[in-house]
Amino acid sequence: MKKIEFDLQKYARTVWNDRKKMCLYCFVSGCIGVLLAFTTPKEYKASVLLAPESTTNNLSSNISSLASMVGIGLNFNSDDAIFPELYPDLIQSADFTIDLFDVPVTTSKGDTHTYFEHITKYRSNALWEWPMVGLTKLLEAVMPKGNVTSTKRDANGTLWISRQQEKAIKNISKIIDCQVDKKTEVISISVTDQDAFVAACITDTVKQHLQNAITDYRTRKARIDLNYFEMIFAEAKRNYMDARVRYAEFLDTNKGLIMQTARVKEEQLKTEVELAEAVYTQASEQLQLAKAKVQEKTPAFCVIQSAYVPARHTNTPKVVTLALFIFLGFALRSLLLWKKYLTIK
Repeated sequence: MKKIEFDLQKYARTVWNDRKKMCLYCFVSGCIGVLLAFTTPKEYKASVLLAPESTTNNLSSNISSLASMVGIGLNFNSDDAIFPELYPDLIQSADFTIDLFDVPVTTSKGDTHTYFEHITKYRSNALWEWPMVGLTKLLEAVMPKGNVTSTKRDANGTLWISRQQEKAIKNISKIIDCQVDKKTEVISISVTDQDAFVAACITDTVKQHLQNAITDYRTRKARIDLNYFEMIFAEAKRNYMDARVRYAEFLDTNKGLIMQTARVKEEQLKTEVELAEAVYTQASEQLQLAKAKVQEKTPAFCVIQSAYVPARHTNTPKVVTLALFIFLGFALRSLLLWKKYLTIK
């Protein structure tokens, strides 16, 4: 096995003698670093922290006890198919992202447009992205265009989107990040954008849409039950009021009569009023229980940190980029000199 010896003094002298080329390498790489630093659009990151409140069984047990008094059995199982660990997947889904397309955003310059327009028309590309962007536009011009021009769903519920919308969905998925702490279940939502105002606006919008989506999911069954009990209550109330009117009209028409048939009819109408009143009362109790169940199923989120407009960008400082590229130029030239002046015995 050959022994490799390195003469540090000789190598340092070689580097010094090669200082002109070394400076040239550092200068060229530094120019590249400056060019990249000044052509890279600034990006701002806004974030929000929230945590779902822990639910207790006190309200559930109270409602169940109240329901048992009127002969209704209610089951308050807390098993959810969408738990916090799935929130990032929910935010990255196409259905969730498409809902952000029509959100109006106002930039720091005061311009207002939809978020879809902002993503597709008003975002700048970095220098190293220009070749890929040009190639993509060339391919889009050559390849045949699809028939879908806007978002739609067919009879089976399948979502159809255009190529431009698909590209926007992918871009939005890259700049929206959602993390869930498995220990504390704290949800962190962050949005990165080239405009600080837009980043804060979309962060707050994503938070609100996530809350709405989870609330809609958890209360869906309870709201269906509530609509049913509202229909039952309205019908029971209408029957009760009709029975009272018929009973009152009969009393007014047959006042002072002592005929047996009149008495039987009066008893019949009175019984109908009492039965309608009992059904009306029970329907009212069921409606109140259904409203309580919707409220019990509605999740509450504690906002730990609200979204705010970031004052500083998240880009690497230009001085750091310049120093890094100068070091890369120095390292590249040093590696080339290394190969020439190693002493191998």
